[in-house]
Amino acid sequence: MKKIFTLLSFLALWIAANAQTDSVDMEYRRETGPFDSVFFMEARDYVFMKQVRTRSLFKVSLLGSLQEDGNFEPGSPFSLPFLSFEQKISPAFSVNTGFHFYGILEGGDGASFQVANIGLSVEPRAYLGMRRQIEAGERADNLSGNYLSLQLGYSHYQPAASRGLPHRNGYYSFLNFGMQRRLLKRGFIDIRAGLGASYNEEIDIAFNPETERLQILREDKWQPAFQLQAALGLAFGRGEPEEGRLCNALLCFREAGQMFRIDLIRLARRAGPGRYLGNLAVAYERKLGPSSFSLGLETEVELSAYDYTQFQGHELLWQVAFEPRYYYNLRRRIAQGRSASNLSANYVTLRVSAGRSSFRQEQAVPERLETGNYNQFLAGPLWGIQRRIFRHGFFGYQLGFVFGREWDPAGPYSSTLVEVHSRLQVGLAF
Repeated sequence: MKKIFTLLSFLALWIAANAQTDSVDMEYRRETGPFDSVFFMEARDYVFMKQVRTRSLFKVSLLGSLQEDGNFEPGSPFSLPFLSFEQKISPAFSVNTGFHFYGILEGGDGASFQVANIGLSVEPRAYLGMRRQIEAGERADNLSGNYLSLQLGYSHYQPAASRGLPHRNGYYSFLNFGMQRRLLKRGFIDIRAGLGASYNEEIDIAFNPETERLQILREDKWQPAFQLQAALGLAFGRGEPEEGRLCNALLCFREAGQMFRIDLIRLARRAGPGRYLGNLAVAYERKLGPSSFSLGLETEVELSAYDYTQFQGHELLWQVAFEPRYYYNLRRRIAQGRSASNLSANYVTLRVSAGRSSFRQEQAVPERLETGNYNQFLAGPLWGIQRRIFRHGFFGYQLGFVFGREWDPAGPYSSTLVEVHSRLQVGLAF
């Protein structure tokens, strides 16, 4: 009987629908699409694990400007991972403790690795608006949010034995504003800017005119300091990401034949006691039709300023780079339903750059002023990864080698350069 009633109901609906021959009334309903604001709120919750309760987190920073503002060897020491552990003590407050160390590889016949800098930091954090959001049911009790913190740290610098310099210590304190986010199950990103002060036992080598020999000078002083740090790495904590698709958040399915990028991760940072760096990189990239190839052009400006006991100075570098890229896994990602024809994939490229640097250095004893200009040309193969983040963000990483020359256009100076190119990029994309 029930089946007969159902059949008669469908028959009545069909007759009613076909009886109206003069006009047809139609109703269109639009479901929430993959680029609507509600969808993006859900995508962000999924990517940043906003609804997953996590009260403790062990973090390993792998990429980024990870230097703490204590004493470490200026120049190019390579850094090992920065380790930190963060524990919630209430819904709005946590304590983040950190440990870092840097090493120098001594060359020569008996090459050896030596720890050059080791340090500890303690950072109480207050997460803004988190208690209210937890009570309102808008988020879980976790460690993904914006925060204010007071960072206190100590570092000990131990120079290489071959340099004959004494050990020295450093202390620093910063009031930071930061943004930390979990990235799925095993990732995190932490960006913070801070103002504060640092105490450094600075060591300089200066010429003594009385003895006509070099001597070591030590100066202890407090000085104002700032930091802009970004760390990207692995995170280990409780919880699993919610069900969802990562591609929806990363705009995998949006067609994009061009991209204008502004790298923000290196805008300002401190590269050691008395040395500051600022860098701005702007790039434009365009795909070659529906292919996996693109052409990119980048211009970069970097200002380096230093103020030591015996000399002060600055250097301005301007550089233009050309990058033809081949996104080698783009077609596979499209075939697997993980991407559209765009600029979010892994790639290989031959980076070619040309630049010019101008420097000015003043030395106190003996009084000396040096100025000059250098031209630079570099080229080399790189591997990279690039992904869009929501509507107007991107991140990328490049690794490879570049070779070239640096020379003085007005003098005899000329030098061959061989450099490791390793760069993390996080910024705006349009």
